[in-house]
Amino acid sequence: MPKTTPLDVNEILLEAHRRGVEQAIDTSIRTGVPLVVEKRGKILKLKPKYKYVKVPIKSAKTKAV
Repeated sequence: MPKTTPLDVNEILLEAHRRGVEQAIDTSIRTGVPLVVEKRGKILKLKPKYKYVKVPIKSAKTKAV
């Protein structure tokens, strides 16, 4: 049987939590809806610090003249 590194469940859970927070913030930015969180027993609405702007992507098939 090959040797395997033991997986630390706490590290896996922390990484999943970090990714979930990033996704929530990204969704908040894209939709413009404040993020609702609980901090020290109080409910807070956090407005996104960033603005989501749609930028058209130039096609690789078009040649510059």
